[in-house]
Amino acid sequence: NHPEARFVLYNWDSLRTHDYSSHLQYFDWAKTFDRADAKKLGIGYLPLFALPEYFAVDPDAPKSFDLYFVATIGQVGRLVLVKALRDHCRANAIRLSFNLFCSPRVYWQALRKGLSIEGLRLSAMTQQEIIAILQSSKAVFDHPNHAQSGYTMRFIENMCAGRKIVTTNPLVEQEAFYTPDRFHVVKDGNFTGIREFLDRPLTSATSFADFALDNWTDQLLKP
Repeated sequence: NHPEARFVLYNWDSLRTHDYSSHLQYFDWAKTFDRADAKKLGIGYLPLFALPEYFAVDPDAPKSFDLYFVATIGQVGRLVLVKALRDHCRANAIRLSFNLFCSPRVYWQALRKGLSIEGLRLSAMTQQEIIAILQSSKAVFDHPNHAQSGYTMRFIENMCAGRKIVTTNPLVEQEAFYTPDRFHVVKDGNFTGIREFLDRPLTSATSFADFALDNWTDQLLKP
């Protein structure tokens, strides 16, 4: 009935957590948020988007924190890096806010392993709460919950909100939007340089308009 219709597949799961490749045959074209998967499958690469609320964040709002981390803790092992980050921030006078959502099972596992730290909670933050903590922070700590080379929603949202980003994803250094005043990569758990990065003023005038939902959708619908 609609021979002009085109079918487009977009994936924000990595192949390592969800193998969708068998479905590609049913679509006219496909894109993914994961650069490595795009190369492997020969499909388009398109990072995630941010909603208008993040572009509207007040850049001049008072800052209560230097760095914040909002995350879901699906495995206790993820808290090892988080605890190391906390200790580094305490030693370097970096004001840090943790907001870590986990299940009761993970919470008790953390207690037994001595990894219970401030910020562990049994309920997820609302979008309004996340935007409030974002607005009152200089930068976000980005550490994906799953094995992936694609950027998280938190990464894109904070980038579009004009926040600095401390990330464990080294691929950002290959992006056209990368500038060293906006992005700092933590490699192998080495937090050296975060204090200096946070103190460096933002001087780059990079536009992130392509990540606004309407512009992002235009890119998705083009082969």
